[in-house]
Amino acid sequence: MQGDSGLILRNDLARADGPTAELYRLNDDPGQRDNVLDKHPAIAAELRERYERWWDGMSGDFDRPAEIVLGDPRQNPMELTCFEWHSSQQWGQQAVNRGFDGNGY
Repeated sequence: MQGDSGLILRNDLARADGPTAELYRLNDDPGQRDNVLDKHPAIAAELRERYERWWDGMSGDFDRPAEIVLGDPRQNPMELTCFEWHSSQQWGQQAVNRGFDGNGY
């Protein structure tokens, strides 16, 4: 599991990883009070494996800039925020409002 904690959902099951792993049957226990991880270790392992495959499949794109598509009539006008800017110095909307010169490229 990447990071300090995570949540994996599969139909009526939820697996949470953190300081201690947990597994809940959401249909029977929506309040997540009865941790059934010890009763279903194979299901818990399967959910963990699915998460790891998902993470491995997407984490290679973390350093690639996100594509911004302009001109779609469904989003007119287009709103760009500081999060579309590629820069380590322009991390807040205030920097954009001040007219910070540069876009990180």
